[in-house]
Amino acid sequence: MVYTVLTALKLRSPGHAPRFWWHTLRSLSQARKVPGNLSVAVNRLGDHYCTITTWENAGAMRAFAYRGAHKRAIRAFPRIATGYIHSYEGEPVSWDALMEIVTAKGRAYD
Repeated sequence: MVYTVLTALKLRSPGHAPRFWWHTLRSLSQARKVPGNLSVAVNRLGDHYCTITTWENAGAMRAFAYRGAHKRAIRAFPRIATGYIHSYEGEPVSWDALMEIVTAKGRAYD
């Protein structure tokens, strides 16, 4: 069984794009290198930038999430974007299902 995290982020304004991408690219690089990460996928769905990451377990994901580039991204996030996050034990969903799942089951951030 894998641990999956879905995110869907929407920029608060186009002017935040450079800062968003600065944090995003560093966080993606960190995720791809950290022990316990199984996959990282990124896609744009409408006006949301979405990720699907899979992990060996929830502990591996937490070890990544609250360190380094991703920790800095979390702190900057409220000023840059809004969105949703949903995590669960189980296989990842398709891109077609992601928005429906994160909006129905995920935690909203404004």
